[in-house]
This record gives sequence, C-alpha cells and structure tokens, in this order.
Amino acid sequence: MLLFGAVVGLPLDIKHDGTARGFTQILLTYTLGTITALLGFATLWLACGKVARDVEECQLQLVAVKPVARWKIWLG
Repeated sequence: MLLFGAVVGLPLDIKHDGTARGFTQILLTYTLGTITALLGFATLWLACGKVARDVEECQLQLVAVKPVARWKIWLG
C-alpha cells in the first residue's frame, strides 16, 4: 500500500501549474524517481542475500582465504 501511495498518490497530491505539461512532468519525475529508488534498494537487498548464501554454502571460501580485504570482496 505504501508503494502505491508513493508511486501514484504523491504525484497526484503535489500541486502543479495547471497545465497538462506541468502535470505530466510532475507525474513522471516522482513516479520514475520512486521506482528507481525502489529498484536500487531491491537490487542491494538481493545482492546481499546472494553473497550471504554463497558464504553459507561455502562457495565463497576460495575467495575468502586469499589475502583480499573483506570490503574489496563486498565491493566486487
């Protein structure tokens, strides 16, 4: 429900200049911005889960034993 409110409700609640162009610009700006942010967070969430699963299933052992800092593994 929060997603629906952010994608649909927010652009409709913000006041525009009364023209179709202004309404369309506000609708596209906030809708695309919200969707981009949500997709970014979803990608991060899934990537962290994948790395955690690789560690749990011992698939990351070969990488973890090499002299590489942990932040470089996460960044990679």
